[in-house]
Amino acid sequence: MLSGPAKILTDTQAWAHSTCHETGDSLTIVMAHLGPLRHEEQHSTQFAVLAPVPFPLMYVAAHGYSSLTTGTCWCANIFEIDASVAGDVGYEC
Repeated sequence: MLSGPAKILTDTQAWAHSTCHETGDSLTIVMAHLGPLRHEEQHSTQFAVLAPVPFPLMYVAAHGYSSLTTGTCWCANIFEIDASVAGDVGYEC
């Protein structure tokens, strides 16, 4: 059974395949991937601005804070909140 990134990739490919067959519209597929790409691009910008060493430490601290206060790694994580504004990835708090 797949887990982590492999499962996400497989699930995304399956969804894209079914959507393409349902709509016949490849633009639908491209648009579906823009949100996650923008989200990850924003994380790249965060990394560039905060420099390689502090960013991972700050992200881990924000992840821990969010996990302790909300039970999720994203609802109170300032880096995920910022990245979610850039590209919607479906996080619900």
